[in-house]
Amino acid sequence: MPDQASSDAPVRAPALFALVLGLVATGMLTFLQMKNRQDAWQDEVQRLAKDRTEVIRGQILRSMEVLHGIVAFFQAHDEVSREDFGIFVGSFLTRQPELQALAWDPRVAGPERDAWEARARQEGFKDFRFTEEKAEGEIVRARPSDEYFPVFYLESLQKNAPALGFNVKAEPRRREALEKARDTGEARATAPIRLAQEQGSQKGFVVFEPLYKGAASTVDERRSSLTGFATAVFRIGDLIDLSLVEAHNSGVALSLRDHADDSLLYYQAGERVSGFPTWTTSVDVAGRHWTLLFEPTTALLARRSDFTPWITLAGGLVITMLLSGYLWKSALQTAEVRRAQKDLLAEVVVRKKAEASAEAASRAKSEFLANMSHEIRTPMNAILGYAQILARDGALPRFHRDAVATILNSGDHLLHLIQEILDLSKIDAGYMEVEKTNFDLAALVRELGAMFQHPCEERQIGFRIEAAALDKPVTVYGDEGKLRQVLINLLGNAVKFTTQGRVTLRVLSLEDECWRFEVEDTGIGIGADAVQRIFDPFQQEPGTRGGTGLGLAIARRQLEILGGRIGVHSEPGKGSCFHVELSLPMAAGQGVVHNSVRELVGLAPGCMVRALVVDDIRENREVLASMLTFIGCEVVLAEHGRQAVEVVQVSRPQIVFMDIRMPEFDGLEATRRILEEFDHDEVKIVATSASALAHERELCLKAGCDDFVAKPFRAERIYGCLRHLLGAEFEYKDETADADAGDPFDLSQISLPEDLASRLTMAAELHSATVLKSCLGELEQLGSAGQRLAQHLRGFLASYDMKTIQRIIAQISIS
Repeated sequence: MPDQASSDAPVRAPALFALVLGLVATGMLTFLQMKNRQDAWQDEVQRLAKDRTEVIRGQILRSMEVLHGIVAFFQAHDEVSREDFGIFVGSFLTRQPELQALAWDPRVAGPERDAWEARARQEGFKDFRFTEEKAEGEIVRARPSDEYFPVFYLESLQKNAPALGFNVKAEPRRREALEKARDTGEARATAPIRLAQEQGSQKGFVVFEPLYKGAASTVDERRSSLTGFATAVFRIGDLIDLSLVEAHNSGVALSLRDHADDSLLYYQAGERVSGFPTWTTSVDVAGRHWTLLFEPTTALLARRSDFTPWITLAGGLVITMLLSGYLWKSALQTAEVRRAQKDLLAEVVVRKKAEASAEAASRAKSEFLANMSHEIRTPMNAILGYAQILARDGALPRFHRDAVATILNSGDHLLHLIQEILDLSKIDAGYMEVEKTNFDLAALVRELGAMFQHPCEERQIGFRIEAAALDKPVTVYGDEGKLRQVLINLLGNAVKFTTQGRVTLRVLSLEDECWRFEVEDTGIGIGADAVQRIFDPFQQEPGTRGGTGLGLAIARRQLEILGGRIGVHSEPGKGSCFHVELSLPMAAGQGVVHNSVRELVGLAPGCMVRALVVDDIRENREVLASMLTFIGCEVVLAEHGRQAVEVVQVSRPQIVFMDIRMPEFDGLEATRRILEEFDHDEVKIVATSASALAHERELCLKAGCDDFVAKPFRAERIYGCLRHLLGAEFEYKDETADADAGDPFDLSQISLPEDLASRLTMAAELHSATVLKSCLGELEQLGSAGQRLAQHLRGFLASYDMKTIQRIIAQISIS
């Protein structure tokens, strides 16, 4: 045992040394931290106290300046009326609420008392008299005296009426201040007194500044030439409260005493903390000295809570114990390391399981979104399908046409929200495809102008397009659909958040076939903190109504896929400017650019189309059949895949619109069986589905379908299938072409008033559809020729072709 004890001694010595050294160091550091904390509190109390003192001193000096101004006013005028006095001091009382009252106390000799009292009564104060205060506080008529200093002019009178006529010389404290002011020629304050007009218990004080007749440099001259006093009345509590109004709960509380008699003038509420440093100073108030005592409160301690000493103590003890224990238990630490490695391996296994669960959840989310999209698109197909058919019926009354347009717009909005959610899911999964084609950038911009013209008019805001580079068709190569979706998102947000001013779409051609699109508005703007997260999913401004909060997130990710970028500059209350930069090379060849103005009427004479519509849902069959029948197609219907195969064998349709999900056997199986008997040249098959996911489209094309159309059906898309699969030809009602083919009348025979022509031209240059409509209304009042010209111009306004409107107006003579 002795040998064991001696062998343990070298081990214990380092541990004991580390323990003692650690405790000593921890104690010293803790003591220093506590001293630093005490010093910091003292510095904070001193800083706060100095700030408050300067505010009080500044408030007092500013109030003294008012007295100097009154003296100067009296010296500048031979005679000052009561009205002049009220006008002069009124602004001071308004701007400086610490002033209880401002007065002029004239020097009145004993024999002149009656004359002064009569003068006041003549000025409207019927009960005016010289008064004084008895010992018990009662206001009575002033006793006879060889000299009086009554409060003669007084503002504001309403809350100080009891003081009017009060002989300030009769009260000892006031008299003392009067005499000091008279003899020194300077403003002097009274000791704390109870004001004649005081209804409560608050103390006040009065400051007198003497007025002399002529120059007075000695005491005797001053006493003989004294004419009265400019007087300022203060309530001490009000003065200090106003000075400290911004310092509420600042961490220090103020106690105010008069230095001469040590009386307490003011005591600020607050839970004071004893045992902590205080700060004392003094201020001069017109010859009197006030002592200010600032004491820390619990608010300061709460705000300046510093646990560093205790953290230092706890940390030092912990470190000391750990260091000492390390010397004893190094072997245990090695075991701990091994156990930590084992835990880390277990954590890796858990993380891998979590990854697998997350991937499964992502797949489940995608399947859920696909199913929800299918379930919503199925009934929407019937709603929007019939609405499109009704919209093509020119015989509908205007109210019904507007109602159908509302249904179409609302349905499109709902589909837009669904597509936003699906797009975000596809982007997250990496399935977003790029579909680049040739398209007319100028036509796309005009289409956006026509799309947002009406919403801007409804909100009574302007809408302007600045696109000098697009004054003629510009065919570029890129993903028109995604660019359109990005710009619609930006323009939709701009219109939504703008209540006055205007929205501007600006298109600029940059170097290296790069284009910059700017959407600028004069709306509410975006705060700097919100700009940082505005492109994150599900982010919306407070108070926003409508939308999913996905539009900008999708726009940014789509542009990243296209190799472009998006940014924003915004100021709250002034508006925002979103900018998009995207490479759009000029098209190598002139691709097919569809004219959105042309309205399809029906199949061209001699063109015949036999179509089969296959769908297990009656509404979907009837909607698609109605679209095809409307333009003159022969239509046969089938309810499921088996029936579709039988109908094809009997009726030999040229084109089959095949739903994918059906009973018996689905559309893909029906497609395979049809293609086993017929060649692609004999029958074209177009797959239809309420699913809009790309992988389902690829599945259909691989099964042999010639095209894929997602529900709800768009009439233009259905007719497009007839065009490119069967080579069908159509008749169109082309309003723009008709209007541009030749003037329906001779423009040279028309003249316009100069003012109207100028406003028409300016409105077209500014892209102001609202002003243009108003001017066209005036044009219709100019007779039949004006009505025809107005109708002619409305065709170009409908397509937002402002350049053509400017060209036509330029050709018309001015009357």
